This record gives sequence, structure tokens and C-alpha cells, in this order.
Amino acid sequence: MTSHAVKTLANKLGLKTADQVQRPAPKPPAAEPAKTRDRRSPEWRKAFSDLTPAAVYVCGHEAPVPRSFADNRGVWPVKIGITTRWEPLDTLSKEMDRHHPVHWMGMWFRTWTLSGEDAGNLAFLVANAISADPAGTQGYKDPVSQLHQEIVRWVRADKLRKGFVDIGEGFDLPAIDGAEVRKRLNMPQPVDQEEYRAQYYEVIRSKLELAVHHLAGDNCIQAWDDEGFAAHVDGLVMRRAQRAVGGRS
Repeated sequence: MTSHAVKTLANKLGLKTADQVQRPAPKPPAAEPAKTRDRRSPEWRKAFSDLTPAAVYVCGHEAPVPRSFADNRGVWPVKIGITTRWEPLDTLSKEMDRHHPVHWMGMWFRTWTLSGEDAGNLAFLVANAISADPAGTQGYKDPVSQLHQEIVRWVRADKLRKGFVDIGEGFDLPAIDGAEVRKRLNMPQPVDQEEYRAQYYEVIRSKLELAVHHLAGDNCIQAWDDEGFAAHVDGLVMRRAQRAVGGRS
């Protein structure tokens, strides 16, 4: 399901992850996951294909960038999409980045679900933020209200070219403790302003990934990060292998 790091952070913040909601009981996982199995093996690819999963992805620049010379505000272009490709994030990022000679452009994260329908629903939830009226939650300080307000503000941001939106240089998720995220990422103390800035925006990107998992769990959508979903497929491959061995004995 979700990785241990995501679950630990969610527990500290009092949030739910996708595997903490009421769902039909899944098949029991293998007692000993095949940690050494090649996740690109034919058996693994077949199991992945049979599941027909889909992932919600978020991509964009790693930090705000200027529109033009002397632009003091800048923009932070981000895009939400759906993919069924398993290629490593680095591979997908290289495809995106090759047409951007100045600022890095790539994948921030993927959140895997069991179907295109679930991925579509999750993408809709993220993009439309559950509530159509952020003013209706004013005065409430609970994490869910703050989260929804922030994402509603994001969706109403300026539209850019090619499906991107400007989430703004001040985008944040204050309901999620940045110090806890820094601890999970094992960040060293920054040595200069440039490193501090890089870490600051990395924390925000990680907050958004946790927020997407929270939205999935809050709406009964099973979801995994890359690591968790790879382990889920590993378990399926092992169970198939065990059944095949049992059938020949």
C-alpha cells in the first residue's frame, strides 16, 4: 500500500492514508516479498499489465521561475495528468526536460491506483479540491479544511500554456508540518541560501504528494506511491509463482 514513510508521517499529522479506509479485504500479501526480483522481468510486466493500473502524476518546474527578464514575481507551472506507464520517474522527467534548456522540468511524483476510473476520480478531487467555495471553510483550522482551501486556490490559479497552471510562488500546505517532512527526507542543515531555497521547495513538493494520498484515503480510493505499488506487484508475482509450483506438485 502506501510506503512506510508516508504512513508514518500521516500518523504523526493525524491524517489517513489510502490503506486506512474501509475497503473490501484484499488478498493477503506474501509473507516474504521477493525483494531481489527484477521488477522489469516478463513476469512482473505481465502482472502489472493484468492489473491495468493508472497513476495520477504531478509534474512541473522544481521551483518558481521568472516569466521574463526583471520579473520579480515569477510563475510556478504545474500540471496534473494520468499515466499508465511504469518507466522510472527519471526516464519520464528526461523526456519532459529535453525541451527546457534553462529550468529543469520533470515529474514530481506518481500516485498509483487500481484503475483508470480511480485515477480519474483522484485527479478530479485534486484539481477541484472537493469544495467549490473556499470561503465556506473560513474560520476552521482543521487540516482538511486548510488543505481544501489551498488546493482550491491552486485550481483557480492563472492558466498557462499546454495544460499548466501557475500555482504561485507562495504555494504551500500549512496544515502539513514542514519540519516533519524535512525529518522524513533526512535533510541536512543548509549551508547557504541557494541550498535553503532548494530544500524549501522540495519540502513543498513532498507535502503535495502526502496531500494527494490523504485525498485518496479520504475518498476510499486505494493508492500507492511508486515504491509501495512495486511491492504490491511483487506480491502478486510471488503468489502466482507459488500457485504454479503447487499445481505441478
